[in-house]
Amino acid sequence: MVSDTHLYDILTVAHSASTEEISRAYKKLALKYHPDKNKHDPQSTEHFKEITRAYEVLRDEKARSVYDHYGEAGLDGTAAEAQKKSRSGCAFNSPGPFTANIFTQMFSNLNDMLKSNDMNNFAFGNLASDQFEHHVQSMTDPHKLRHGADIYHTYDVTLEDLYFGKVAKLQLPRISKCKHCHGIGGANPKSCPSCEGSGRVMMTMANKFCRSQEVSSCRACDGTGTVVSPNDQCPHCNRGYVREKKLLKANILPGSKGGDKIILQGQADEGRNTLPGDVIIQLRELPHSSIVRRNNDLYLEQPIDLKTALLGGTVKVDNFIQPLRLFVNVHGRTGINDDINEHVKDGEIVGTINSGTPKLVTELGMPINDVIDGTYYQNPDEVEEFSSAVFDLSHYQRGNLFIKFDVRLPETTSFSIDDLKMLSNILPSETSHEAPEDSRAQKPTLHAYLSNLPSYNQPTTPKHKAPMGTKRPRSGLS
Repeated sequence: MVSDTHLYDILTVAHSASTEEISRAYKKLALKYHPDKNKHDPQSTEHFKEITRAYEVLRDEKARSVYDHYGEAGLDGTAAEAQKKSRSGCAFNSPGPFTANIFTQMFSNLNDMLKSNDMNNFAFGNLASDQFEHHVQSMTDPHKLRHGADIYHTYDVTLEDLYFGKVAKLQLPRISKCKHCHGIGGANPKSCPSCEGSGRVMMTMANKFCRSQEVSSCRACDGTGTVVSPNDQCPHCNRGYVREKKLLKANILPGSKGGDKIILQGQADEGRNTLPGDVIIQLRELPHSSIVRRNNDLYLEQPIDLKTALLGGTVKVDNFIQPLRLFVNVHGRTGINDDINEHVKDGEIVGTINSGTPKLVTELGMPINDVIDGTYYQNPDEVEEFSSAVFDLSHYQRGNLFIKFDVRLPETTSFSIDDLKMLSNILPSETSHEAPEDSRAQKPTLHAYLSNLPSYNQPTTPKHKAPMGTKRPRSGLS
């Protein structure tokens, strides 16, 4: 006959439940009422304490047998007081030796039981105190180096910079070792007694139901691991290090693109027992006024006069990255080409240049470098040494240049009447695309006159009126 079922009721199990059933019930309730799961709600926290105490008693065969025969009185010899504290969630302060023995092991097995879920990161400490206990201890291996933080910087580049390459120069703030005391901080340095020279300490905080540990920088020595008396401190620095601006150089390779990263290894902040991090420079490509880049190819639009579009010749491209003169071989007829320029005949016969139809200039696009995933590492001390080789464009394969021409027609005022008649005889007429016969039979032909766009800077009324009795031509149907 069970004397008291209160602890069974807390775990919502029968008094005949097996140890495995009790463990499963506790695991389910612990996950539900854990303080970290309920934003440390006071009511949930107290209930969590009751659940934990009930589990610690019932999971132990001897403690469970005592409880089954004698109830709370069997646990500490003060039945009334123990039961009162248990129901109010304050039985953690019970002074009995048996209870103390239980709670020295409390939660030590909780982590083992919850290894398979997201609570396995919680470490639980001694439940004998209502308040958090703070404990600070030094970290082992004071000479172990830790990796410092990286420094990130965005560097703006033009298309010209990415085409030819460039030596980027940056002045970045950086913590460096003092040149006067060589990072010691002064004379007669001593190992910090708080962290034993490691510069780091382990802070432990624990209360009844949880314990947390955190590695932090030692406050006594500011993470340096050494202490120097005030009279021996270096007047030029702060504990051996100074903040300064350092000039860094990096080669931007020809063919680089926006988003590429240049990594200068070990150029970030220095520190005691610290491997300096990297300076990571990310390129940000500024848009060009007239050139569009697509991977390794370049695209631009270029005006061309009617004569060159029909007969060929040379075209000066002013909006390219560098001065460019194109030789255009339209028809391949040597006599005409030689009269224009002796180099025109050497080019590919491209046919008549039409507006909107792109033409190709091979291997005049972006250089193609061998950077993998847009990231390349550099040693700042070797930047100038390798610049001449890096910026030699003859070492690179190239993309292509695509040009879309805009044919500019001459004004008719520049031709005489005889010239216009000659052009009328020479130039072919464009054949109109006529609609099917059945469609044309149903719809009359519409006649209209083409006009210039009105000039909004001029008066809306015409300067010269048509003579009285005359009519302006208008659109109509035939």
